[in-house]
Amino acid sequence: MTEILILTPSKASPLGSPFKRKLTPSPESFPSNKRVILSPEPLSHAHPATVNSVVVPPLCRHIVMPFDLSKDKKGFSNPNLNILLNLFPHLISVSFDGYSLVFLFSTLPPKPWPKTIAGALPYFTTDSNNNGPLSPFLNRQSKQPKLHLYSERDANDLLPQEIDEFLELVSSAFGKLDIAVTEIQYWEHFFVVVLEDRNTDLKNVPCQFAKCLCFYLFEWEIHRPDINSYSARRMKEPRDTVKDDSTYEILRPGIMVSSGWLNESGAELLTSSGTLIRDCTGEVYMTIASHGFPNGGKVFHPSANGRQIGKIIKKFDHTDVALVQLDDTETFTNETFESPVDDVPATKLQDFLPFTEPFMAQLVYMNNPFTGYSRGMVGAYSITRIPSDAQNATDMRWIKTRWFYLGQDFVKELVDGLYGSVIWDADGKVLGFFNFAITQGALMNWGCFVASDEVAEQGYCISP
Repeated sequence: MTEILILTPSKASPLGSPFKRKLTPSPESFPSNKRVILSPEPLSHAHPATVNSVVVPPLCRHIVMPFDLSKDKKGFSNPNLNILLNLFPHLISVSFDGYSLVFLFSTLPPKPWPKTIAGALPYFTTDSNNNGPLSPFLNRQSKQPKLHLYSERDANDLLPQEIDEFLELVSSAFGKLDIAVTEIQYWEHFFVVVLEDRNTDLKNVPCQFAKCLCFYLFEWEIHRPDINSYSARRMKEPRDTVKDDSTYEILRPGIMVSSGWLNESGAELLTSSGTLIRDCTGEVYMTIASHGFPNGGKVFHPSANGRQIGKIIKKFDHTDVALVQLDDTETFTNETFESPVDDVPATKLQDFLPFTEPFMAQLVYMNNPFTGYSRGMVGAYSITRIPSDAQNATDMRWIKTRWFYLGQDFVKELVDGLYGSVIWDADGKVLGFFNFAITQGALMNWGCFVASDEVAEQGYCISP
């Protein structure tokens, strides 16, 4: 028999805490902050006769188990599996691919669904052929099963220092085959190659590369947004939606920033502050999403009617990252907001984390004025092709990116202003900057962030 204990964290920051938002954005504040702790052993109970097999109540944001799959994948076994199988009514089966828990139902439970279960992001479905958020990447293989490249090498479970080399090998191999690709992803035991031309003959592409299977997507299937068409304003403004447009005397990651008035109609673009970085001379700058400032120039907080906090001095090409030189009167602290709903304390951002170091399925975090605190699961190591300024169109540049899964229905919370939000891990290491999320098609609810290497390799580091 599995028993259940519902807890609401009692620890609270003092009123007026500098780490708390003045307004909690709507997506963060719902559902209510109930945590469920399950044990495979019966819990002590004042009235044992009243304890029955319990199904998780609605509106539980996180279900905490005596095991954590984000830290130990081997935890998906009995007796833990039996606990999972008794969580919900109408549950047929549970599977775990090392990245997310896939729950197959005859009838889906009512929404809202939990954000995490046993430390992993859950995926709910009634389709027995739906294998979860990873399945769209495994959609298509070569029609030439004997075409293997670099068979003398083994790319399974690469060490961090080996990943760059193999991504470059795959890029070079497709260049020699004269097959245009827009992205190459490494998933520890397989590669996903994004083909530019939807008419590419799959008989001409490799089936395996360095003992890893190759899967293929076409660029049109990804529905990747065009950076030149990004909007910094909300896609939609639902009634009763709360965003944090408060004024803060001390700046920090995740406050609202504005482009100022763009024209006489009173339009402005709203985005989120990133982090504070430092160059080799000791000068410090705040990062922002460059597309939110089409005219460059001045930066305001929290809106065009607020105060000027600095001006843009540099944009990193093709990354959507720009640097703001803050006015002398401004103070910026590299501590994130805490989350009163998830009982998450403020995090001190400490350093950039290299592109290859965050492990697959690692949980990462983001906090911005539009969606508040949210978490995702890191996926592929990826290099994405960027057209260079060279006259030769075949001369391309690649930037480092990482995919991460944001959870089912995240796109319903998505607003354009969160672009540029900083992504960090449990240790406060900065992985990169939110670039886009897929809002339609098979890859919906997956997002992509530009790796911090694109900034660090130009001589910048996190400011203490």
